[in-house]
Amino acid sequence: MKVLFVAQSGSVTGASHSMADLAVGLQEAGHETHVLVPKAGPIEVLLTKRGLTYERVDAKPWVGEITAPNFWRRHQINALQAASTARKFRGSGYNLVYTNTITSPFAGMLAKKLHLPNVWQIRENLPSANDGERESNRLKWMRRNFDSLSTMAIGNSKHIYSQVESWVGEEKARLVYSGPFDDAETNRPITRSAKDGPPFFLVMLGRISSEKRQEEAVLAVKALADEGIDVRLTLAGTTRDDYVKKVQDTVKSLGVSDRVKMISYTDNPRALYEGAHVNLNCTLNEPLGRTILEGLAFGCPTVASNGGGTPEVITDSVNGLLYEPGDVEGLACQIKRIIQDPSFTKNLLENARNSVLPMFTRGRYVRDTLGVFDEALARFGT
Repeated sequence: MKVLFVAQSGSVTGASHSMADLAVGLQEAGHETHVLVPKAGPIEVLLTKRGLTYERVDAKPWVGEITAPNFWRRHQINALQAASTARKFRGSGYNLVYTNTITSPFAGMLAKKLHLPNVWQIRENLPSANDGERESNRLKWMRRNFDSLSTMAIGNSKHIYSQVESWVGEEKARLVYSGPFDDAETNRPITRSAKDGPPFFLVMLGRISSEKRQEEAVLAVKALADEGIDVRLTLAGTTRDDYVKKVQDTVKSLGVSDRVKMISYTDNPRALYEGAHVNLNCTLNEPLGRTILEGLAFGCPTVASNGGGTPEVITDSVNGLLYEPGDVEGLACQIKRIIQDPSFTKNLLENARNSVLPMFTRGRYVRDTLGVFDEALARFGT
């Protein structure tokens, strides 16, 4: 099978990592892949390191803070780019078009021009009207186009699957969990470089943005420091918009500049987990947090916000800890449970690794996704 992948952006995100995992797994299984990226960026480094071929196309997003005129202008650009790209790939033997996000309709437009089935894999919460508000014409249009351009659509958690199903119906919607871990991960021993504290090191990976809520982790650091507990927090990830300045201002105003450091994206997250005492995820409605899975698999006790797809992965006090979103005191208390009760933490770690492996391995991910691809090909009549 030859699959044409369409990436969401030039950035490196959980979605781009998952897309690369799938493409590598397909190649290992004897299939052929090629990736289209909408602009230059760190994703090109990721794809090159994973041995994946790629090229750039001028695809535009249709979600986010986009004014109505720009929305329609971007739609026209996508349509023109899809037609141009289709001329290049027509007759190249591709069987299917795949995209890893709701961000842009470009992949669906391209598949339509190439007369190929299109599979969306959704790893983010779908846009919705605010409480009490009616759907805008633009949102209705997006829902109709998402359905019309989809042959099949995948949700990466039950939380996301329910949203996908509401947009395309149960005949097209499927649930496939991601697979960030090599199949050999189950045989690798856990390596810990974190020394007995204090200080106790906390880590939070993922792009620094308002939806990830790094500010909440900073507030928890302040609360713990006020109790005399020596904790240090590392925030690792690319930045988005002005939220990073808000986090920096909060760090400064709380007087915890010596306890919080921010670093850019790292291509070796495992070392951060192995050197930390606690892994944090504060996202309000995390679809299915890659950083949560990594913390559980790599032996770093994990505390995460109780929402979205997170409870599908973490069972509170069994393989990790949950806290209610916005409850900084609750977050601080869960961090204390980990650093103050070694016996409890040891049990968490044993259960954590067993709970994510082999469920989230690349081999299982590829097999399940190929099953959806086969459905798409059959539905499309190819």
